[in-house]
Amino acid sequence: MSNAAANPEELPIEDLHIHQTLTPSTSTGSQQSGLIDNTTATSSRLRDTTVSTAGDATENIPELEERRRIIGKSVESRLLKYDTFKFVMNKLQLGTQYRKYRDVSSDTFLDIAKRSLVFKQGKFKRAESQGPYQNKESALLKHFIAIYQDICDAAFQHLKGSCYEQSPYIFDIPQNFVDADCNIRPDGVFCFGSGLRSFSTVHILLELNKTSYAEDIPRDVLGQLGDYAMAVWHEQPFRKFVPVILLHGEELDLFIFTRGKVYRAYIGQFGFTHTSEDELDIADTFERLWFLLTLPTAQFGHLCNVNFRPSGFKILPDSSNNTHVEISTEYKNDCNFLRFEKRIQKSVHIFGRLAYIYRSSYQGKSVVAKISWSPVDRLPECAMYEALKTAGVPGVPEVIDHSFILDDFFGYRAELLLMEDCGVPIGTYFAEPGRFINCRSKREVELAEYTKQVTTSLVRAYDSGILHRDISYGNITIKKKRAYLIDWGYAKFLPWASTGDLTCRWGFGDDIVQHEDMNDSFIGTPLFMSVQILLGATERSIMHDLESLFMVVLHSLASINELPPDSNNPNYGWKFLTNEMTATLRLGCLCSAEKYLEKFGCGNCGEVIKTITDAIC
Repeated sequence: MSNAAANPEELPIEDLHIHQTLTPSTSTGSQQSGLIDNTTATSSRLRDTTVSTAGDATENIPELEERRRIIGKSVESRLLKYDTFKFVMNKLQLGTQYRKYRDVSSDTFLDIAKRSLVFKQGKFKRAESQGPYQNKESALLKHFIAIYQDICDAAFQHLKGSCYEQSPYIFDIPQNFVDADCNIRPDGVFCFGSGLRSFSTVHILLELNKTSYAEDIPRDVLGQLGDYAMAVWHEQPFRKFVPVILLHGEELDLFIFTRGKVYRAYIGQFGFTHTSEDELDIADTFERLWFLLTLPTAQFGHLCNVNFRPSGFKILPDSSNNTHVEISTEYKNDCNFLRFEKRIQKSVHIFGRLAYIYRSSYQGKSVVAKISWSPVDRLPECAMYEALKTAGVPGVPEVIDHSFILDDFFGYRAELLLMEDCGVPIGTYFAEPGRFINCRSKREVELAEYTKQVTTSLVRAYDSGILHRDISYGNITIKKKRAYLIDWGYAKFLPWASTGDLTCRWGFGDDIVQHEDMNDSFIGTPLFMSVQILLGATERSIMHDLESLFMVVLHSLASINELPPDSNNPNYGWKFLTNEMTATLRLGCLCSAEKYLEKFGCGNCGEVIKTITDAIC
């Protein structure tokens, strides 16, 4: 996906890899690494550890800095007011459990707050003339590790026999990433499961900053936190929200990233005190932190227990012929078991609608399973497919089954959609090496035919009052010489569409916002958006979808011409442009009359495909 600077809610995440796993700490006095496994020895501590902040290296990477700025702006607009830890726990429906925990954990961490490690070691003392940390984040990280190890020991000693005795998570310092090109490096992570650490096993993220922020967090820091959250969303389809802990100066804050908003809660003061009153405050901080780190995954951030990787869904029809699903962590030899096989990569956004797509097996058939988050004030995607089927729109996937996984979580629902497998995306189809060796004209004729088929689908849907609104080369697929138009999750009804019966059948009221309006016209994939939408138009029509199709055709022609349009080739740099720059440059290319295909990097094309592009253009 291109144009990362275009829209905060349409930012892509590339495939992410994370650090190599460090060696677990032991109870000896030798030099130790920064990984703490609380599921085994809890009496160990980290001493004489050489710590260098993993830190997320943004120096001399202008693209990443710009990305963080845009993500930060989006996070800033969704960030709710600074609130108490208790308030946020109540919002997450953990208030009752937190109150019971406090009854059990009273004074457990008071001794730690009084101990010399917090305020007597010179390296951690406040230096008024130079700020609280002379050694920057490296000293702060070492301080956090040492305190956290003491918290583990205190809990093991005082909470023995309770469910708060140990944390099920492993603390790791991601100093080394498997992929050297990956610049998404939090300072610490709490991971579930065992084996190689990656964003697919991250439970809670930790970021450190030597500067203390009283109220307003700088936009670039928010962008960092949002980038980490987006990396977790990318790898974990069973997430409800992503927690990020920020240790800034002497304060510890919790950020909860949901699909629609961000909560910020004050965990407490983390150290640097000489008074008994401050010791109580610090003890409360440790108590709250330990509560977060002992909550099971199914209660804190996930749809299920993910300590064992979920392998699929058990499809359970009830007596009313409604379908329910049960997430399973082990393969079942059952005809009603939906097994995850190969993931189809889709762009992941920091907020808003989100989809995970898998090629799967169900009842002996190859199917596509789509797990998606969508606003509760809209009809589910399956209802749109029903409307398309009723209208007889060709080239639309057949829906096999559908179920809600979660009805409402902060304004978003999670749903499962099973559809027929409609082949490979058109961008992949024409970019496949050797598909048509030395036969460019044949490929152009085939592309022309697929373009006609998609145009027919769009027009038939438009006549029925349905607008797709997200035409891209990932949402047009090819199977057995037939083009399919998939992913109608962004589609909306036009004023002349009849939706009354549909909403009644699906059990939704008249307040469902499903018609195209000016509030969300800017959605989709920026590289394929029409010029008017890129420049801020607030209403869409079929002409905008056709212009998006025109851009898909140009990209396919570029692939046929052996110039992959989504590469980092500086001669084809659309993906690095802002909306206004993309729109202006595109208009300039189109004004070249007979040479516009050449200007778009498509070369000299045959008459068959040129007739098609001229008609759309």
